Amino acid sequence: MARLLYTDAATSGTTPAVALDAGQAVGDDGDRVVKKIFVGKPVAGASLVVFNNNNALANNTTTIAFKYTYPTFGAGTPAVDNFTFTSGEQAASASQVDGMVLQGGGSIVTSSAMQVTVLWDLPEA
Repeated sequence: MARLLYTDAATSGTTPAVALDAGQAVGDDGDRVVKKIFVGKPVAGASLVVFNNNNALANNTTTIAFKYTYPTFGAGTPAVDNFTFTSGEQAASASQVDGMVLQGGGSIVTSSAMQVTVLWDLPEA
């Protein structure tokens, strides 16, 4: 069953990133799988960063799993408002996971308040 995380707060510097799974203990390296990210209010020049651990700091550059920086929006240029990490097909076996696997639990940072929802799950056993 898919789970959701919503954040609309900007984080920066030494501010801790928002953990995908608030119930996951710091240091627990259990996998989390990101299926999709929705951005409700993209901001020109702002960044969205997903980390490969559940307690990254916003200025961490060593555990980045995904990063997107919005360009300056021009007339007629739509902003990307969702990112899909699944193929749309079921995994062929338990060893193939459909989504972006974060081995350290996963956390997210936004450089501006952007109304971000992350659809994530635990890997199937």
